[in-house]
Amino acid sequence: MLLGLSASELWDISAKSTEVVANLSELYTWVTTYGEGDKIVSVHIADNHAVIRRYVELGGFPVNWITQVAAVIGPAIEKK
Repeated sequence: MLLGLSASELWDISAKSTEVVANLSELYTWVTTYGEGDKIVSVHIADNHAVIRRYVELGGFPVNWITQVAAVIGPAIEKK
């Protein structure tokens, strides 16, 4: 159980996130969210931190930190 939330509560959070994204005037993509125990990490694409902060405020979501990804590595990345 993630953060002690039921499947229904997690669905409600997901629906709220989708609603907030749909109503943002800025370009914004919620890619995915990973969770384990009492931790959640979300991946979002936005032009800057301010857009993500706006999303967080409108959704009422708790956030401890926002960081920019400098590089992506993994098996799907092609050598050039």
